[in-house]
Amino acid sequence: MKVLVIKCPTCQRKFKITCAAIEDLQDEAFKCPRCHYIAPFPVVFQWNQYAQSTSDQPTVPPPPPTKIVQKGPKTKLATQIDTQGQQASNEQASPPVHKAYLTLPSLKRRILLKDGNFIVGRDSIDSRASIRLAPDRYMSREHARLLVTSNGGAVACHITSFKDNNPVYVNGQAVPIGMMVKLNTGDQIKLGNTLVLFEIR
Repeated sequence: MKVLVIKCPTCQRKFKITCAAIEDLQDEAFKCPRCHYIAPFPVVFQWNQYAQSTSDQPTVPPPPPTKIVQKGPKTKLATQIDTQGQQASNEQASPPVHKAYLTLPSLKRRILLKDGNFIVGRDSIDSRASIRLAPDRYMSREHARLLVTSNGGAVACHITSFKDNNPVYVNGQAVPIGMMVKLNTGDQIKLGNTLVLFEIR
């Protein structure tokens, strides 16, 4: 049995995970008992590799693109396999590099997202957000958490609410605190009264 030490991307608390092989966790979801953050293990592993470059970090093979699908009160892990993308990557020596953006149509503003764990919130003097969107009084200073990871030219973004009494909405659906939802191109995100469009290009 292997013992892996991983850090929660949200609360930064460290946990020990025991498994026979890392591959056994590819289709499992990690749930932090402290902050209730939920995400696929491959996403958490990838974030740990990005955030820490120490030599004792476990080497994890690149995971396939994954997303969290909420079904009733439970969380189901779904794996997406793009056979056309795999075929294209075999034919090309260098896969295309994709970038993620947040676009605010009302302000005609576009934000390039880089790898990292960000707090998204109101654009104000007292805001503690690392990504400040707009001076919307209905948007919290710390409104949402955004996790951005990239691998081999592909980029993945997951978002969750910072608080339950003022959640972030993705395509009209409120995102519970701790539940990480993967964003897809064309998704509409609402924080307060501000509409944000997500895209990968």
